[in-house]
Amino acid sequence: LWPRNYRTSLLKEGVGKYIDILSIHYGNGQGILEAKEDLEVNGLNSVLVWDNETAHGLSTWNVPAQERIRPDYQCNWVLDQWSDELIAGADRIIYFGGQGEPCGNWSLMMGGMNPRPVAVTIALMAAKLNKAKPLGKFFIGEKGVFHLFEKDGRPVLLASINGAGEGKDFYAEDTETAAIPIKVGSAEVVVSDYQGNETKVKTSDATAQLSLMKRK
Repeated sequence: LWPRNYRTSLLKEGVGKYIDILSIHYGNGQGILEAKEDLEVNGLNSVLVWDNETAHGLSTWNVPAQERIRPDYQCNWVLDQWSDELIAGADRIIYFGGQGEPCGNWSLMMGGMNPRPVAVTIALMAAKLNKAKPLGKFFIGEKGVFHLFEKDGRPVLLASINGAGEGKDFYAEDTETAAIPIKVGSAEVVVSDYQGNETKVKTSDATAQLSLMKRK
């Protein structure tokens, strides 16, 4: 049921009584909120909302092997779009592309079923957020972006600084970072990057200085 005007017209005509799952494509938090709003208006409170197709294309045809893993657009799509959708109440998110492709495209695997960096990011998201409860999204200063979850009684934050880099050169380096202070209420926090590399950050007066990378 997409686009939205098509969906609202059909829901108005009563098609909702035949629907168990309302799915959107390549959405974000706003798309999930709109879908849930349309269901609520029509009294369909038991229908689930999924993003049943989401990914970022990135062709690496004839790109040297060591350079195929440098662009992180696909990884940032997962971190940004999915966290927004989960906070907004998405019941399930399905990545588009799993079959190995020599040219890359949307797949999370290269030819021969070798994992691309986005496969690691998806695994990391699943490990950190499995059965986690979405709590909300907030901002600190002009750059800090945080999606807050709770898992096993402990907070989990997806954090970055704002940025947009899809129009940049494929091989361009982007190392912009920003130190964002955030009160965490503990002596240290464990920080994991998008490939699962973990470090422990000590706090001062329960405030952690997080060196966050730009989310492209």
